[in-house]
Formats: sequence, structure tokens, C-alpha cells
Amino acid sequence: MRRTAMWTVAVLAVLVVTGVVVAKASKTEVESSIVGSDLVYLGDGFVDDDGILHVRGQLLKEYMVGDLEGVLHVDADFDVDLVTWTGDMRGELRFVGTWGDLEGTFEGRFSGTWDNRYFDGQWELKGTAGDFVGKQLKVDNYGPGTGPQVVEGIVLDPHGD
Repeated sequence: MRRTAMWTVAVLAVLVVTGVVVAKASKTEVESSIVGSDLVYLGDGFVDDDGILHVRGQLLKEYMVGDLEGVLHVDADFDVDLVTWTGDMRGELRFVGTWGDLEGTFEGRFSGTWDNRYFDGQWELKGTAGDFVGKQLKVDNYGPGTGPQVVEGIVLDPHGD
């Protein structure tokens, strides 16, 4: 009986502590725009017999304004139809910039599709430097390849604000 009471107290203590940690976590919505870019490296590529352009290792610097402001470094691989610009794209991202009065770096992966020159993708990035360490950035990124693109999603902070 005494052993059961001790285990009950231990389990309740773990649940209370875990509940406090979960309660501190926060999700904050963010919205920004990609308003310009510079091609750093064209990448290695070829066009196959079906007219599909395959590119590996294209490097871009993209500029973001809004809740997240700074430079997005893109290392992309893509396969798209040259006529319709329809296909898929994936790669690695590194965002260096600010979010409110915080600054740091988020790094991770992205993937998405092109449909008639319109991109629709998702990012999952983790804070790796500065005030972003321990935070996660999960967003949807969409818009035309020739104009501003929307970046909207959430910053997850396991420690709360």
C-alpha cells in the first residue's frame, strides 16, 4: 500500500511538472513577404528528352520584410517543365535576421511545387543561433516566381514568451 502511494505521488509530480512545461510553450503567428532575390550560383543542370529542367545546387539570397526581416539563403534542387514551369522544388534554407526585437538564425529544409510559375511550399526550420536557439519556424510560402511571395506560419517556442 505504501509503495502504491509513493508511485502515485511520483506520477502526479511528473504530470504537474510536465503540465507546467507544456503550458509555457507558445505559438506565435508570423507573416512576411519575400520581396526580392539575387542569384548567387545558377547550379548544375540539364534538360531531359521530355523538356524537364533538372537543376541541383542553385544558390539564392532572398530578402524578407514583415514580422521576419532579413536574408534567406536558399540552396535549391528542382525539376520543372520548361514550357509550363510546373514541377517540384526542395532544398535547404538559412534565415538570418530579426523577429521583433530578437535576432538570430533559423536553418532547415523546404519543399514545394511549381504550377504554372506559381510556388506553393512549406518550411520547417530550427533556431541555430542568437535569440532563435530552441525555437522552431514552420511556414507556408506561396506566390508567383516573378513577384513578392507570402511567408506565413508560426514560431514555436517551447519556453514561452
